[in-house]
Amino acid sequence: MGQQHRPRYVVSGFIMDSLSHETLPAAVVAVVNTTFGTTTNNFGYYSLPLDGGDYEVEFSYVGYTPYRTRLTLHSDTTVNVKLKGDIHIQEVTISGESRHETSRSARMGTHLLPKKAIENIPMIFGERDVLRVVQLMPGVQKGHDGSNDIYVRGGSTDQNLIILDGAPVYNVSHLMGMFSLFNGNAIKSTELIKGGFPARYGGRLSSVIEMVMEEGDMQRYHGNFSIGLISASGALQGPIVKDKVSFILTGRRTYVDALLRPWVREDEGVPSVYFYDFTAKINWKINETNRLFLSGYFGQDKFGIRMKTAIEKSKMGLDWGNATATLRWNSILSPSIFSNLTAAYSLYGLNIYQEGQITDLKYRFRYASRIQNVALKWDINYTPHPNHQLKAGLSCTGYLFEPKVSEEKDSELNIDTINRVRVYSLETALYVEDDMRLGDWGRANIGFRASYYAASRYHHVTPEPRASIAVFLHPQVSLKAAFSIMGQYVHLLSSSGFGLPSDLWIPATRAIPRQLGWQTSLGLSYDISPIGATLSVEGYYKQASGAIHYKEGTSFLGSLDIFSPTKYFWEDKITQGKSWSAGMEVLLQRKVGSLSGWVGYTLSFTRMQFPEINFGNSFWAPYDRRHAFTTVLLYEINDQWSLSATLVFSTGTTFVIPESNHPIVLAPYLQRFHQSVGRHLDNFYDNATKYGAIDQLRMENYHRLDLGAQWHKKTARNLTHQLSFDIYNVYCRRNPFFYYPEFTTDSNGYTFSQLYKFSLFPIIPTISYSLTF
Repeated sequence: MGQQHRPRYVVSGFIMDSLSHETLPAAVVAVVNTTFGTTTNNFGYYSLPLDGGDYEVEFSYVGYTPYRTRLTLHSDTTVNVKLKGDIHIQEVTISGESRHETSRSARMGTHLLPKKAIENIPMIFGERDVLRVVQLMPGVQKGHDGSNDIYVRGGSTDQNLIILDGAPVYNVSHLMGMFSLFNGNAIKSTELIKGGFPARYGGRLSSVIEMVMEEGDMQRYHGNFSIGLISASGALQGPIVKDKVSFILTGRRTYVDALLRPWVREDEGVPSVYFYDFTAKINWKINETNRLFLSGYFGQDKFGIRMKTAIEKSKMGLDWGNATATLRWNSILSPSIFSNLTAAYSLYGLNIYQEGQITDLKYRFRYASRIQNVALKWDINYTPHPNHQLKAGLSCTGYLFEPKVSEEKDSELNIDTINRVRVYSLETALYVEDDMRLGDWGRANIGFRASYYAASRYHHVTPEPRASIAVFLHPQVSLKAAFSIMGQYVHLLSSSGFGLPSDLWIPATRAIPRQLGWQTSLGLSYDISPIGATLSVEGYYKQASGAIHYKEGTSFLGSLDIFSPTKYFWEDKITQGKSWSAGMEVLLQRKVGSLSGWVGYTLSFTRMQFPEINFGNSFWAPYDRRHAFTTVLLYEINDQWSLSATLVFSTGTTFVIPESNHPIVLAPYLQRFHQSVGRHLDNFYDNATKYGAIDQLRMENYHRLDLGAQWHKKTARNLTHQLSFDIYNVYCRRNPFFYYPEFTTDSNGYTFSQLYKFSLFPIIPTISYSLTF
């Protein structure tokens, strides 16, 4: 007779915080002394099929005390676990799958950022910033000093898919890139994916940064307020109906403008330089199998000046902002099937203006640009077998691009015109993936995604296969490989590397088609269990086509054609090209114990080529850095004091400057032009500027040391006071922000340049105070 198989049952449930009852994403579920296990999804739900019998199961999450329980399975069983937070765990001794969270996963290039690091790493002006922590991971290059621009494995900033509660965010900078949009009080988890992309992600070529907002405490009301050198923020959360409905609200604003206002006269010009943002979320537990989440973000930057005299008043400047809204419905259709339906809205807008009044005459000029989208997405998680976890879904996203809205009014000249350019597009996608256990020797994630895009003059289908595999060489060591193809149907037309809000989002069209990239990677992962650390080494190679760039001689202002009715006005101003990148990344990370942090190293090469730039020759990308080294250390001395330090080193990026100016005789038609506009030129001479290769020079090496100390004091009234002392750029390194030439002229009339360095941030000490109640 054949062997009789035991019936199979499903262990499922939520893993949550014992105090707030907030769910914990990416928590580990492990069957002790076996290789069976799983992790919770973004909503804290897990599902694990097992044959009937007796098991010991362990539930764990970084920063929490692990919990073990014995189970006897003779039917489907729901086990909801409430883990107790314990920030002073000195050592974690666990068995089974949870010991090998990294080496036993097929995923590559993926990092779940520790929230403790986000809260305690020293930052400029003391403002906690998620994206600055992302910049400290290997494979991620920063932009200019002080900016939060992110370049991942040779990709440009528009190739990063940044998601906040299911909604994409298009501009992630406050205050010209000095701060990111995301208030740390509102963020529960942050995951960075650089390669081996699961099929459920698409729409960008280089990375995914997914942030999940806090859900709100289901049990008690509490909040915090903090004030720093230039900003203040606050948060409040609690139950609307205990164990049923919760909320969280956060807000933040800079106040430098308020401090300057009393000291500036209106006739001299009153500056207006500040940003603010708000987030809100409601979590409704309808019943044990259904939940609704409603969340939103709104933020705005103001950068301008206003003046008022006896006869004239005027104001000018620019403002930009983002808004998102997300509605999610979680439903447990069966113990092994989890459904999530998402409706999301996202908006980014820029507004440049100048307006005023002289006696009775009024004038107004305005230029605006916007991108907004509405998306509907349905995801299904199905776990039919201990060796297979299936995920499938479909999505539909409608875009409205408004790259140009121009308005001019002048009462004296009787001008009143408005020009608006609108482009609609549609993107749909479907995917399926299987995270499979290959016996005792490996694990794989195989998936396929297909996307379809339609604009008024362009249609395209992009097949996107994905695969990653881990081969277990040892209980704690695995060899990994991954391959993925990604398509992207939106472009960012950028005129600088400073993360300015003037960068324009434009759609793929027949003349400027979509971007396409592929990446392959190979790596080794080693879980060093005795000290709770992980060592990973990854190498990658990547190619991409379809990137855009302004043609030489054109720029943001030169490409607007503000009062032209041409719909696709940008198409003849830009060129498309290709890029290729290769590199190696090393990461040693420890997330538990009184001493935690990581050491990372990146070796990378990125070249680009455009037919109408640099005479068609390839060049090193403007954000190419050969070497980058980071060290992040967090040390908890006792219940009251903790220390933090960050050391950063990277080689410089490329840049180009004018080499010399040469006098030239203008052509006859140019001579007539200058005469017609009243410009007088002796002998009709002008200067021609000579530039070298686009990557002719490299900036100096960048390095910086930041130190921080945090003091906590909990009172008998259940209040927690915290003082944070941060020193940015401890040894006052003059890191280059940009270089500029000064010209001298020789006796023959030739002009030559001498190079000077401009540095932005010296040593900046900061003290901030926070009260938690």
